[in-house]
Amino acid sequence: MQNILKISGALLCFLLILNGKVSHAQNNETLLGSADSLFESGKYTSALKEYNLLLDKKKIYTPQMLLRMAYIHEADGDYTEALYFLNMYYGHTADRRVMQKMSDIANKHQLSGYKFTDYEYFGSVFHRNYMLFMVIGSIIGVALLALVFYKKHKGEPYLPAAISLALLMVVFLWLFNFGFNDQKAIVRTEHAFVADAPSAGAKRLYKLEKGERVDIKAVNDIWYKVSPSNDKEVFVRKNNLIVVE
Repeated sequence: MQNILKISGALLCFLLILNGKVSHAQNNETLLGSADSLFESGKYTSALKEYNLLLDKKKIYTPQMLLRMAYIHEADGDYTEALYFLNMYYGHTADRRVMQKMSDIANKHQLSGYKFTDYEYFGSVFHRNYMLFMVIGSIIGVALLALVFYKKHKGEPYLPAAISLALLMVVFLWLFNFGFNDQKAIVRTEHAFVADAPSAGAKRLYKLEKGERVDIKAVNDIWYKVSPSNDKEVFVRKNNLIVVE
């Protein structure tokens, strides 16, 4: 009898947790649906407030939502925020049309940092299909491992298969831990001066333009070590940049 009660209690707890998660997901979908409805009816300011709530408070977004947020900011003349959301969208979709859109905005406002490379494009493709690459890599790895054991058991040469397996492991270890992890940031302030060292007393070199895009190389307390378009690594305060997620 006690075992039945324990099992019933555990099952009840599981159902309550599951119901809570489902309700939470449904609530988020309702908020997103409400924001989409506001956008489609032309109530852009209200839609943006709800999109920001989802993004800032709940860390929830969809590619379509990012594109719509970029559209609203561009319509308001805020090209910096528009570029930020377009960068986020591009990172998740690898949409070349958006890449061209960012280039057009950057050229219009004479902003540097928007020369897109094949490396960045393939990085976007990788992040978009992360799970697919993981599954394919696992299947190939298991197949090669099975081939190694099979050939070894049969007394046949298995070194080529073993080398292939080792190379695959090295490639995927690099890919999933270090590959395509370059972080981008958008200059968000008018007075983003860069320095030659991460210190308030360091020499100011020049000023970055609002909306310019830089590569983040390292973090040092309240400073980012960045590489602007001139490729010389410098330091800029964190509050001057907004990191592309």
